[in-house]
Amino acid sequence: MFLLAITLFTIGSIICCASHGIVSMLVGRSIQGIGGGGILSVNLIILSDIIPLRQRAQYQGYLQLCFAFGSNIAPVIGGLIVQKTTWRWLFYINLPFCAISLATVPFTIRYTRPKITTKEQLLSIDWPGIMLSIASTTLFLVGISWGGTEYPWSSATTLCPLLIGLAGVLLTVIYETKYASVPFLRMSIFQNRSAIAAYACTVLMAFSVYATAYYLVLWLLAVKEMSAVMAGVCELPLGLTIVPISGATGAAITRVGKYQWAIWLGWVLSTLGMGVMVQLHPDTSTVAYVFMFICAGIGLGLLFNSLSAAVQAISPTKDVAYASSMFAFMRSLGLCLGVSIGGTIFQNFLQRRLEHYGLSPEIAKQAQVYIEALRSEPASPEKTLAKQIINWAFQMLLATLCGISGLGLVISAAIGRYSLDKELDSQHVIA
Repeated sequence: MFLLAITLFTIGSIICCASHGIVSMLVGRSIQGIGGGGILSVNLIILSDIIPLRQRAQYQGYLQLCFAFGSNIAPVIGGLIVQKTTWRWLFYINLPFCAISLATVPFTIRYTRPKITTKEQLLSIDWPGIMLSIASTTLFLVGISWGGTEYPWSSATTLCPLLIGLAGVLLTVIYETKYASVPFLRMSIFQNRSAIAAYACTVLMAFSVYATAYYLVLWLLAVKEMSAVMAGVCELPLGLTIVPISGATGAAITRVGKYQWAIWLGWVLSTLGMGVMVQLHPDTSTVAYVFMFICAGIGLGLLFNSLSAAVQAISPTKDVAYASSMFAFMRSLGLCLGVSIGGTIFQNFLQRRLEHYGLSPEIAKQAQVYIEALRSEPASPEKTLAKQIINWAFQMLLATLCGISGLGLVISAAIGRYSLDKELDSQHVIA
């Protein structure tokens, strides 16, 4: 499955590289997304299969370091690509890494194959449940992203995908519980309130991380009027704080054998960090906002590995692979919700502020286009007012994220203590 995921990601990247129209681009991105999602899930599953639970947090820290490093340099490299060369390099850049992975994985991970054919393995996959889950989640996200921006919350255009998506999620749970012969969604991993709380915190953590990272760049572009490259560079203090803190947290959890302290401390510092960043304004100095980014990064960094360790410690040994996969899914769901709902929150507050000053609320629907046009305008009282309006909407988004972090702290109180000293039962070994 790992090789299949890498292959799909490679094929999707190649299609995007060669794309000359929207249809081929969408096809390529879809295939790339399926492969990328598989890579994120399967590497956690393999890691949970070859590393004892007590040491797993440390190795997951290394994995998170790689993931976070890539996420942090991406805005800088992306900005350079946009400014200096063709957009196709956004996809060309993936190919050397794909080639290295395809060449090395078969020789570094040995696997005891079950005595069934590939066809039987494919038939055993819960395709109906997976398709129903994907369709439901997509419809829900579409409804959320449209609400209050493209269409009113009360309109049928917003409510239909939202309600159908929620109904689809409910149907997925019913199907997986009662009808699926080999369910992809193991309800046993949601066996108690600790498990439910840990997964809920994972969604909220990813929501906070990606909404913050995505819209901080927008603030730097619009309010500070930085170039795309400089915005990526100035956001680095957030990500470069998350990276070492995440790795150090994994090592500390391995050493002390406990994870609750990191979860609780992470949410406390994340809440404080978001609260401090609400004070951002057009005249905030570089030293001040770098300090704010670091405060938030410390809190969010503490959560990455501690929540992963909690999910696996709470899960029954036989379901650890499913728990790891669900952790990856919840993290990805939080990413999608953070970007889409974060955009909805920002645009709704932007509309409200525009109306307050007697300006057209339609501007909020094309916020990025408006910001790009604003950046090219000479200094004037009108431009200053526009930057203040955008800054206020961004402050309201950060206030919302502060509340979400506070909610995460409350929910995390339900996460109990479970032993990290569990026996390892594996079909994989490192060569």
